[in-house]
Amino acid sequence: MLYSGGLDSAVLVASEARHRIVQPMYVSVGLAWEAEELALAGRLLRSPAFGARVRPLQRLSLTVADVLPESHWAIQGSPPAYDTPDEDVYLPGRNLLLLAKAAVACAGVGIHRIAIGPLAGNPFPDATAEFFASMAATARSRSRTRSRLRRRSPQCTRRR
Repeated sequence: MLYSGGLDSAVLVASEARHRIVQPMYVSVGLAWEAEELALAGRLLRSPAFGARVRPLQRLSLTVADVLPESHWAIQGSPPAYDTPDEDVYLPGRNLLLLAKAAVACAGVGIHRIAIGPLAGNPFPDATAEFFASMAATARSRSRTRSRLRRRSPQCTRRR
């Protein structure tokens, strides 16, 4: 399961762990906030609330430093204001990259199900039901297994 340590992904890990063993995966792409996010993500997973059904955090990396300019807000660590228009905060291909890396990692160890919890109000093209269906079909054809991609928004989502 893709896990950032944020509230939505933490709730999703806990929810999934009620029914199955969960392998949380954090894909580092070189954004400014990742060191702090990773520290908190790991600390949260080690808390007793998650229990034995949650495996230790697996860290993956895939840089975007060669596709985003050095001046990009996500590289610099200067987040836009809350009321900044969506098009100004879009990280092109974010879910595509995260899912591609996770799908390859999962196929290599025999995991056939990936869960991701995008925010319910996410307006970007790589957060639509059609996008996730396409990614699931691609993962199935690539791994020659019955791979499934589960898009699930936990109840504690934030809307803009």
